[in-house]
Amino acid sequence: SPLAARAMPRLARARATLTWLAHFSCGAAIIFAVTLTAAALTGTTAGVMLIPIASVLWQVTIPSDALGKMRARGYTSEGVLRVLSSRTIGFDVVAVVQDAFARVRGGLNATRGGRRRRRNDDDEDEDGINVRYRHEVAVSLVLPRGRRRLPPVNTWPHRPVFVRASARTTTRTMDGWATRNGPCLMSENPNARVRVVDANVPVNTETAMSFETELFVGKIVCRFKGVAASASGTKEDWFTRKRCTFQVLVQGRFKERVRCDELVTGGEFHKAFVNVPPRALVYAGQQFFKALTPSLQIDMLARVPYYYAPLGSTLTILAAHAPEDAPDATDEDIDECTTRLGGPFASGVSVNERCRIMSDVEQSSALYYNTEDVYTFDYKQNVLLFDEYVLDVGFTKVPLAHHLDGQPLSFFAKQVRPGKPARYAYSYEIWHEALLAAAAERTPIGAHWDVDDFDNDDDIDHAAAA
Repeated sequence: SPLAARAMPRLARARATLTWLAHFSCGAAIIFAVTLTAAALTGTTAGVMLIPIASVLWQVTIPSDALGKMRARGYTSEGVLRVLSSRTIGFDVVAVVQDAFARVRGGLNATRGGRRRRRNDDDEDEDGINVRYRHEVAVSLVLPRGRRRLPPVNTWPHRPVFVRASARTTTRTMDGWATRNGPCLMSENPNARVRVVDANVPVNTETAMSFETELFVGKIVCRFKGVAASASGTKEDWFTRKRCTFQVLVQGRFKERVRCDELVTGGEFHKAFVNVPPRALVYAGQQFFKALTPSLQIDMLARVPYYYAPLGSTLTILAAHAPEDAPDATDEDIDECTTRLGGPFASGVSVNERCRIMSDVEQSSALYYNTEDVYTFDYKQNVLLFDEYVLDVGFTKVPLAHHLDGQPLSFFAKQVRPGKPARYAYSYEIWHEALLAAAAERTPIGAHWDVDDFDNDDDIDHAAAA
């Protein structure tokens, strides 16, 4: 009958809605149970554990056949989450969250823009940096110690990214630096001299750049997904096979023996972030990571944000070899090898066990990186996309430039000893042109650029040494 014909679609939609609600309820119960268990095992609160566990297990809240069909049609995690929220609570929660963030970001940017327009050309910011604003873009006139001007973006060999040694330490570039014509190799051009504009790391060239600091002599290799490479460069299927979006590999020898617990890595910045999420959410994330890595030191809400963890506990691959057995730094497959570290590593341990040992100060303080072996420190990640400079969290991409306020991400190995100055085995910055609008280090295209532009003797010495 006509009445039955009209009722059937409504019944089908009601049945589908009930099915989704049932799956969502069961999945939510599973997530809640896992959260309580994890909180009990780690000694943290359920609130801290809920966000990371839900981000991993949220797919159990969706009917498996529906999820399979959506994946087959090319739905991203963001698209699946949109469907889930629409089917269960009646509106698109992703759109609501994105709109809220956009409103907050717009308001903060408008406030910052207003403050900038009220400044005189020669006003100083909170870091004491003398800055001139041109069309809302910061152009540095004088930079403090520990920061150094960037070459104009149109000179960058791997635009939109530029990887260079940090001014926090003195780094001597010896061979294999990047140029717009490819890496400069001393074996092919023995009379080559590195210029300041050229002192940057090749990306996706399948070559290594040699360097030296006061504590370390070695090579560095960078592979970034999405960054253009030459015909002989890193292939896209390498990232698929390794399940990562970038790799930074450092290989070399220490100039003096260093205790394992003294060598840390992490993130260092010189001013507070902007457009930050709610403080409670950031704090919960920090507590979660502290539970996973007991030796982690972190404060992302500080006036000068930072996070530090033992180098050996964060690496994807850690290998120690005798010089004659060391693999080539550009090899695509370098395996974990820690037996030469001795102690608990002498009989061989898994990567997870290595991370646990290196996080334990009592155990790691009895271990050393020596001066004879060649060490390979391999960093891989699958959430950072440096070609876009975003953090891909699955259902959305977080634009890092909106939060870092002109500060680059970095990777380093830093020796920290009580009562003594910190020293770096290496320290490199990963810049992206999206950062330049707020970066005091920016040099406009067409502006005068040479070593005389540096603002203190340390920077001139650094450039000359490079």
